[in-house]
This record gives sequence, structure tokens and C-alpha cells, in this order.
Amino acid sequence: IDTCHSGQLGNNIGQEAQSNTEAVRELSGKEYGVVIMAAATGYEYSLEHPDWGHGAFTLALLEGINEGKADVKGDGTIYLRELDYYLSERVRELTGGRQHPTTQKPSSISRLSIAKIK
Repeated sequence: IDTCHSGQLGNNIGQEAQSNTEAVRELSGKEYGVVIMAAATGYEYSLEHPDWGHGAFTLALLEGINEGKADVKGDGTIYLRELDYYLSERVRELTGGRQHPTTQKPSSISRLSIAKIK
């Protein structure tokens, strides 16, 4: 989810006013099995810059997967936890600490392969 001020997510799906953080928690419950990576917490803006061509979260996601920068372990596979770590650090760097991505996943997912690096 990379939307400007996505804290209105709850309103968009017909629920009471809430932050995207709460909506993300609800969607990522065990019964759904969904992993959700949001660009920012519910009370932050998802920041963009003309030099990036899109948001900081999307830039970090593309760097992490397409350029293999999220392969923290260096084993040729990007796992969910590696990607989550890379996104968190890179978005904080790009935005000067003004944006904080958040990831919610069911506790049943311990190790999830996201991509293989060529």
C-alpha cells in the first residue's frame, strides 16, 4: 500500500474512522493469511519526490527486489523479513525519518521467500 496519507483506508472500506494501521491489523489476521506492507503509518504521509518518479516506499521496494538490495543475507533469495528490514531502513533514509513503513503478517508465516536474485 503506497498511498498519500493512507490513514483513510478504514473509511474507504466502509468502517468507522480509523488509521490504516488498525485496518492493516484486521486484514492480516490468521483467518485471512494476508501479508500487508504499508508505506506509512496511519498518521503519516507517503512521501514522493520528482527525482524518484514515485513514492519513497515504491523506490525502496524496487531497489530491494529488482536490484537485489534487500538480500541482506546474500544467499540469492529475498525473504519477507529481509525485505521488511530493507524497506524500513531505506524509507527512513529517503524521508529523513518522516515516514515509517509498517508490515503485518500472520504469525503462522515464519519464513516467506519473496524473490530469487539472478
